[in-house]
Amino acid sequence: MNRINLLLKNSLVKTSFVYTLINFVNKAFPFILLPLLTRTLSPSDYGEYSLFRASTNILLPLIGVNLSEYIMKNYYSNDEYSFSQKISLSIFINLILFGVIMGIVSIVNKGFISQTFDIHKEFILASIIITLCTSINNIERNILRCQNNTKLFSVLVIGQTLLFFVSVLCLYYLRLLTLFSLIKIEVITYLFFGVISLLVLKYKFKTYLFFDSRLLKLMFSFCIPLVLNSFLAYIFSLSDRFIIAKELDSESVGYYSVAFQLVSVLQILAVAFNTSWTPFIYQKLKENVEHSYIRKIQTKAIIFFVFLGLVYFLFLSFGFKYIVGEKYLHGVKLVKWLLIGTLFQLIYWLNSTILIYRQKNWSLTIFSLVVTTFSIVSNFSLIKKYGIEVSAVIYCVSWILLASLTYFKSQKIIKCDTPFHH
Repeated sequence: MNRINLLLKNSLVKTSFVYTLINFVNKAFPFILLPLLTRTLSPSDYGEYSLFRASTNILLPLIGVNLSEYIMKNYYSNDEYSFSQKISLSIFINLILFGVIMGIVSIVNKGFISQTFDIHKEFILASIIITLCTSINNIERNILRCQNNTKLFSVLVIGQTLLFFVSVLCLYYLRLLTLFSLIKIEVITYLFFGVISLLVLKYKFKTYLFFDSRLLKLMFSFCIPLVLNSFLAYIFSLSDRFIIAKELDSESVGYYSVAFQLVSVLQILAVAFNTSWTPFIYQKLKENVEHSYIRKIQTKAIIFFVFLGLVYFLFLSFGFKYIVGEKYLHGVKLVKWLLIGTLFQLIYWLNSTILIYRQKNWSLTIFSLVVTTFSIVSNFSLIKKYGIEVSAVIYCVSWILLASLTYFKSQKIIKCDTPFHH
């Protein structure tokens, strides 16, 4: 009982539990929607919807510039610039980059985009709007994580998902659900909550139009390696969809994306843990805790998630066709590889935060470059001959490689930095 009481009082356990509940509720709605989407959209349409979502993720580091990470890191440090000035400049940079990228895409020929990326130009423009809103949301929600303000965090995160969920349900029952209407609803939802985030930041931190060249340099020196790292990570995680569309067809993208969507349910707990892990490990690293303490927590987390992965694999082995329907059954053979890759993604998160805190961001960038090159070259070389299953295998191997590189680098850092080894 004493051990249980101590466990329940542990800040990492408590916040992980809260974020787990939030993410379970948040992820439940898209999971419920998946059977509706697979029964309404053709594999080809679902494949293009997946490319639209992938575009949003790839654009995020280009518009967001990982400034939310800078804001979170600086919540625990003080210098001559106020926190309000850092937030204000972050938002200003986001708006400028949004305008530049939106302008460039607007003038590009529609046919060129469609032939090159197998996606409508209108969908790319929509993804740019969503990316800006996501970046603003990330700034505000990372601050809430640092403040352990789980109430407001949960209201915003779950509220956004709930609005999208109810809107799609209405379209479905009114028989108005199409690929275009689905994307319109998503844009409207993100715009609504993006405006809310701006208002909250304005009210709480008195944000204003602010520019300072020195602060801009400080931000970019921290963020640019992370931008490159995030961009490369998204490329290697999401480029397989574009390569599948180019080398095979959008229908194959649909099969792959549905399997990936089901596997991503396992990320509910992983994302929840990482949400509380980042501020927790930042605080512990600031206190220079011993290396053995950090490694012990990481080991327990890995064992727990491996167990969950095995249970979920058994569940999907029997329940795949009942969830998504017979026409997407080709995706079932991908599940085991995508699950293993997802587990190694958690290991990467456990260690990449340590590198970010110690400002070893270029190491992350180099690791991502190696893995991205491996992923793209492998997919282009093998996918036409072996089909979509080889993409799932490459995804798995890529995360194993990236997690391993990050693990050894982070262990070396914390061994050198902790007082026990001085």
